[in-house]
Amino acid sequence: MVLKNVTALSRGAQAILLKELSATARPAVRLMSTSTENIDQAVRAGYFHEELYYRISGVHVRVPPLRNRKEDIPIIVQWFLQKHSHLSAFRPPTVSPETLRYMVEYSWPRNIAQLDEAIRSIVATGNEETILELLTAEPRGEEFGQDTTLSLKDCAKSASRQAERRMILQALTRTHWNKKKAAQELRISYKALLYKLKEIEV
Repeated sequence: MVLKNVTALSRGAQAILLKELSATARPAVRLMSTSTENIDQAVRAGYFHEELYYRISGVHVRVPPLRNRKEDIPIIVQWFLQKHSHLSAFRPPTVSPETLRYMVEYSWPRNIAQLDEAIRSIVATGNEETILELLTAEPRGEEFGQDTTLSLKDCAKSASRQAERRMILQALTRTHWNKKKAAQELRISYKALLYKLKEIEV
């Protein structure tokens, strides 16, 4: 049995799970649990049951976030393409080198679940440009963080940056990442485009 994001369980649910796991010396099921958080820190902070932690922590496999293992992204992309095409009975679409490059360079703030969603949208629509719309529409963590009490001016500024980012990425995709042609399409200088690419971290 796979229990996803175990640290999201309420204290009550944790107590029930601990009771079930403690009922016998050898549980009838093999449990594999995952977490997007550091469970050690969750135990120290007091919102994850220490005894449950020891019950489920037989073997630890720590997987770095996607942004720290970008070389794995092309392989994972191909795997998700095959997976969702098989489930949907669609032929696996191809992803252009330009879009794949964008996916490798993207920071993936919601980690592999976000990549999974992006590939699912490509398979469903048959259009790889949907990934640009999907990802650029999401608020960036460094702009919003955990604080939702932004002023109207801040929100307008952020929306403007997201729209600008989307236009630049779409122009680059259309021109197969030819930056000079993209700059001409956007009616800005090549130097200005390079500055904006650095500003939006592409």
